[in-house]
Amino acid sequence: MTAPGTAMWVAQRLAEAKTEQQIGILSTWAHNQRRAEVTQETIEEINHLSNKDAVEVLKELRLPKRFIQKQGQSQMNVQTHLQTLDSGRIFRISALLDSGCTGLCIDKEFVKKNDIQMKKIP
Repeated sequence: MTAPGTAMWVAQRLAEAKTEQQIGILSTWAHNQRRAEVTQETIEEINHLSNKDAVEVLKELRLPKRFIQKQGQSQMNVQTHLQTLDSGRIFRISALLDSGCTGLCIDKEFVKKNDIQMKKIP
């Protein structure tokens, strides 16, 4: 039996509850600053996760929003993995986090050097 008020308990309630009750359950659980993230789409995504992953997501929603900024600069580079959609190749890269970006960007030289296929999308 799962203890009431835990992330696992909330995950179970979300999975069992009727659609009209789910928003109320997650709204009560989530931090006040995170209420905008409480949507039916979020609930559906949580319900499709493993128990372990659902608990992690719920624990994160319980916390206030957090912002990370490198001191003295308005941008931050982080090490991450990039996976191509066509071949599934994975690259370890340094990626720029920039809240002012208005679109998706990738270095053309990186694409050319690694022979990554590109195609325009609508």
